[in-house]
Amino acid sequence: MRYIILIALFLCSCATDWKNEKYLKADDGSIAYITAEELHFHFTRFGVEPVILVDSDYAIIQRKWLDEFLAFHADYRFQNDFKWETFWDCDDFARDFANLATKHHGGLSGMQAMAIGEVFYQMDSGVYHAINIALTDEGILFIEPQASRVVELSEAEKLSIFYIRF
Repeated sequence: MRYIILIALFLCSCATDWKNEKYLKADDGSIAYITAEELHFHFTRFGVEPVILVDSDYAIIQRKWLDEFLAFHADYRFQNDFKWETFWDCDDFARDFANLATKHHGGLSGMQAMAIGEVFYQMDSGVYHAINIALTDEGILFIEPQASRVVELSEAEKLSIFYIRF
């Protein structure tokens, strides 16, 4: 039986309160997912355009798996001596993180893709930056791939998001 993930309705007064968004888990323990159409609809409600979705459905990430992958990713960065350089900056880190997560997750989900993508926004400091975004069983999380950790964005930073790619 197909399980479609429903995103909880946004509070009218808190359209950017992404942390409070929750995703339902499949009752039988199977991998929960969201379709590209559902994902696109919910992000465009935040006013984000473009939202680039290249697959038809996306596996919702289990937070436990994400935490394990973040530890793996930290070691991967250390072992490969990844650090910021003029030719290897934030968008490269974000793309690498998303690609490595997909490869690491492998066939666990049976979906075409997993719900980890790249997000571009303006930091409170005024600098433009790229990080990762993950749709998890605990809600939407932002990830700083240069530090292999979950980060919080301010409301102004959430409102400044101008590009998302899954």
